[in-house]
Amino acid sequence: MEQNTYLGSPENPKTAAVVCYITIVGWLLSYFMLYKSRKNDYSLFHLKQALMLHILFFVFNLIAVIGFWFNRIIMLIGQIGSLVLIIFWLIGMWYAINEKRKLMPLIGSPAENIFNFLG
Repeated sequence: MEQNTYLGSPENPKTAAVVCYITIVGWLLSYFMLYKSRKNDYSLFHLKQALMLHILFFVFNLIAVIGFWFNRIIMLIGQIGSLVLIIFWLIGMWYAINEKRKLMPLIGSPAENIFNFLG
């Protein structure tokens, strides 16, 4: 990683890795504005992890909303899933900030396999 660039600089791969965890809009900005012009493995690794996290968070929230109208147990499953993903989000953000390439628990390996087309 380039040592002469500061965090927040578009040239620093850590910038794309951190920003991609901040909502789906942050992911889109990271991918199209930071990663596409300066491709590197470190940013791509975190882009894959964060995309899986955002998609699963949407799915669990959708389950919680549907469960609200039909079955409280289903709603509880969606809420618990969302809480677990918040913990995974904190882990992923921590790894990105500290420049680590470690897979997130449970969702890291599938993310690497499913989103190979991003690179």
